[in-house]
Formats: sequence, C-alpha cells, structure tokens
Amino acid sequence: MAAPVVSIVIPVYNVESYLSETLESACAQTLRGIEIVCVNDGSDDRSPDILRQWADRDPRVKVVDKDNGGLSSARNAGIAHSCGDIVMFLDADDRLVADACEKVVAHFAKSQADIVTFGATCFPAGMASQHLVECLSPRDAVYHPFSERLLFEEHSRPYVWRSAFKRNFIEVNGLSFPEDISFGEDQVFYFEAYPNASTIVLASDKLYEYRIDRGGSMMDEAVVDRSKLVVKHIEVAERILDVWQRNAWFEKHGWQTLGWLVEFVSLDLAGVPDGPRAPLVERFGRSLHEVIPDESILEKMPFGKATRKVIRWLMGTPDASAPGKALLIRFYVERRGFGQCVRRAVQAFGERNAR
Repeated sequence: MAAPVVSIVIPVYNVESYLSETLESACAQTLRGIEIVCVNDGSDDRSPDILRQWADRDPRVKVVDKDNGGLSSARNAGIAHSCGDIVMFLDADDRLVADACEKVVAHFAKSQADIVTFGATCFPAGMASQHLVECLSPRDAVYHPFSERLLFEEHSRPYVWRSAFKRNFIEVNGLSFPEDISFGEDQVFYFEAYPNASTIVLASDKLYEYRIDRGGSMMDEAVVDRSKLVVKHIEVAERILDVWQRNAWFEKHGWQTLGWLVEFVSLDLAGVPDGPRAPLVERFGRSLHEVIPDESILEKMPFGKATRKVIRWLMGTPDASAPGKALLIRFYVERRGFGQCVRRAVQAFGERNAR
C-alpha cells in the first residue's frame, strides 16, 4: 500500500453496538488513500472481535491493542501508530460523511493550514439543542495568524473530532492529549494547538455526524455531582493556565482566555456548599496567583468590576467574600454580554417548552 494521506484515529472502548456503523463510514470514504487506526483501549465486550473482522476485510484498518488508559491515552497511541500526513479523529459511536477526508485534504492543499476545523450534524435528528447546533456550525474563515477571537468568537471547539491536523504540526509542537485528566481533554488540546498554529481554516462543510443519544458517557457522569464537576473544571483550567503562562501567551494574545477560565470554574464553584468549596477555591487560587502575582496587575487587565471581584475571591484577597446571586448575575452578563444572555435564555425557554 502507498503511504496514506490521512490517518483516521478511532479510540475504541466497549462500543460493540456502534462500532461497525462507525467503521463502515470510515471505510466508505471517497478518498482511498487513508488508514484507519483503531485503538482497542482494553475493551471487554465484542469490540476487539469486530475490529479484527474489519481489519480482515479492509487492509486500511489497523488495530492497536493496549491496556485501558482512557480516551486521551487511546488517541495518543493512535497518533503514535499512524503515518498519514493529516491526522483526524473519529469517536467509535459517530460517523464521517463519505467525502469528509477528500474535502479536508482539499482545504489543506488550498490554504497550507496547520489545522482545519469543520462542521458537524447531530443524530438522531431533532434531539440536539440549538446551542449545540450552532456550536457545530462554523463559518468559512481563515486565521493567519492565531487570534483569541478564534477561541471565543467562532464556533471552533470544544470537540477535537471536528478538526484535522497536519502531522508535522503535531510533532514539531509536541502536542498530545493529557492522560491524567478524564474530562475536558479536548479543550486542553485546542487551547494549546490553536495558539501554536500559523494558519487555521474554519470550514462550514458538515463532515461529521455526532451521535447524541448514547447514555453513560463521561459527560453524563460528570454533571451528576457538582463538586466532582468543579474538580474536573479546575483540572482543565490548571492545565490551560500552565501552558499559556509558560508560553507567555497571555501577554502576546490577550487576557480573554483568563476571563473564560475564571467563568468556566467559578459559576459552578459558587454553588458548592461552603465546606467542600473552601479547598477548591484555594486550589484554583494558587494557579491564578501564578498568572496574577499581585493586585496591581489585575487592575490593568481588561475586565469589568464584577469579574475583578470574582477573581479576588478566588485568589483569597482578604476583603473579598464569596459572590452572591446578584454578583454572579452581573459577572455572567459582563462575560457574555446582555444580548447573548437574553438569546440563550429564550433558547432554553423554548427548548423546555418543546419537551
């Protein structure tokens, strides 16, 4: 076989009910020059047998067996065992549209991009929220070079399966998925990959089909317990703060990422009871102190009054108390803007009434 142009990395763990459908969509690509790297992450159902059957049927299917290590570990193993010039990711219960790889290759050839981020549809039809539909609907745009607008004003994340990456870009920048966190690993990857890229293409093409009716996912489990969810959010925020601080990206690109991370943690953190909340505030505050060593720096940052008050509380400033509902509302409106808050409230009201 000739060297593949595209490597499709599929992490596989106990997905026997969906796996054949996923592999069928990968093998049916109009671009023939692909390899399909399936990482069996210690499955104990029929998934390994299904993988072997498909590998026997199509020589482009490569099976990598490993002990269970989680999604990030499986994706990293898939990258290591792949050899295509372009790396894509496909979750083992989702599908690619038939010409996904062909269109991705065309976008790379036209733009010489490091990353191409495309759109997706949800199935079964009619089950996705309007917010999710919008999230998976990027406009056509090119960022050269990176700007924080890509992260916060575009539909460009958080799911890494809706992006393709040049292998050389991954290798030169030492990019990998964090294996010691089990939630939000895609966010961490994007917040490191995008700032390293010289050219990023957003494509409105809907090339991916995202299954949203599978229960028992990591996201389902995380939202059950707010305290556990906050811990996971802090883990994600700590990792992003660390990589942005080490690369001096706050100074180079702006402070919107810091504001987003504070919002990402604090809104749920404020709802945790006082007892378990105190050590979580202290933990996140330590990370913020690395970025904001003294309050004079905070005063120079482009944040509103409510955001500064929340940051002071997180950093343990002596005269800062835990935010009440009024401050949290002002903080949320300050972060999102009044218009967006109203629009989200109307969407949520409509979706509740439609159920």
